[in-house]
Amino acid sequence: MRNTLDGRSAVSLAEASLGSNSTGGPLKVLAVIGSPRQGHSYELVRRIEQLLRQDRDVTVDYVPLADVPLEQCRGCYVCQSQGEQHCPLKDDLGVLIARMKQADGVILVSPAYTGNVTALMKNLMDRMAWAAHRPPFIGKPAMLVSTASMQTGDTLRALSWFGYTGFDIVAKIGRPVWPSRRRAWRLSGADERELHRAVNRLTRAMSRPAHSLSPRHVLQFYVSKTTPVTDPEFFRADDEYHRDVDALGYNVAPWKKVFGEIAYRVLTVWLGRQLGTKE
Repeated sequence: MRNTLDGRSAVSLAEASLGSNSTGGPLKVLAVIGSPRQGHSYELVRRIEQLLRQDRDVTVDYVPLADVPLEQCRGCYVCQSQGEQHCPLKDDLGVLIARMKQADGVILVSPAYTGNVTALMKNLMDRMAWAAHRPPFIGKPAMLVSTASMQTGDTLRALSWFGYTGFDIVAKIGRPVWPSRRRAWRLSGADERELHRAVNRLTRAMSRPAHSLSPRHVLQFYVSKTTPVTDPEFFRADDEYHRDVDALGYNVAPWKKVFGEIAYRVLTVWLGRQLGTKE
């Protein structure tokens, strides 16, 4: 399939970002895996799938980024300025984003490569830079997963960037693994209980009805509104998005909107003072 980035209409993108599970049917989970091979990360996701399916009817689709045609980001800023549909790279990014939107929950997976995400996952993040300005996944539950021989914290922090695209990151799990197949870390009962708790948080988040966005999500949304104020001609896609679409959509408590509006006005004033005009 080729790139089919969908257009945007003046409806709630928050509602559009949620999965289609409104009838109590099977929960649909999409696991986007940044590993270039099927190793420890795949094994951990398969264990997560087993736990997900213990109490609910759940289907888990695996998307190895190694098998998805995604060209390297050129850093041209076209997606941020003109809109993602104008990206000069015509590949399967739009198809992947559509599948993420259709899922009830998303698992974002990357082993730790030199203390960071893999090149495959980083390229996906680079190609989706526009999504931090115009979040397409508002309120959608997500779990972050990483494996590493020692520490996974830096990789999980890097994966947390997806929160700026609107994902409600309800669980993070990092597991130590040993590269040699002849040795393995001894995992405790506490490690298994932690995994169970993370899976339960994802299941509950996918099963609950639409809920009011957290203050953090509302704040992130209002912060993303500041870029078009600095240069509406350059950031015209952002300007159109924030003028024409009720992207929050949820029944957001008034105090949260007031909180977001105050942050937006303060940041706008600060940017105006910090950014000069290029001669």
